[in-house]
Amino acid sequence: MTKPASSPGIFEIGIALATGGLMTIMLLSNSLMAAHTTPLFSSLTAHGVGAVALVLAGLGRCWRCGWRCRARHSRR
Repeated sequence: MTKPASSPGIFEIGIALATGGLMTIMLLSNSLMAAHTTPLFSSLTAHGVGAVALVLAGLGRCWRCGWRCRARHSRR
């Protein structure tokens, strides 16, 4: 029997808002960089920052779980 999902807490909401804000800023900076550099460089920069944000969000989630994410959330 599975446990029902809990509603998101303030930490998860904060992470969602922070990553949404980062995406908005990166869209603006990607447009500005594409105007002054090559589109390839600006796209790689935007995706690189997005990857860093993903890693930080994942580390934040694991920190919240007490570094037991894999054991707690793995399927058996």
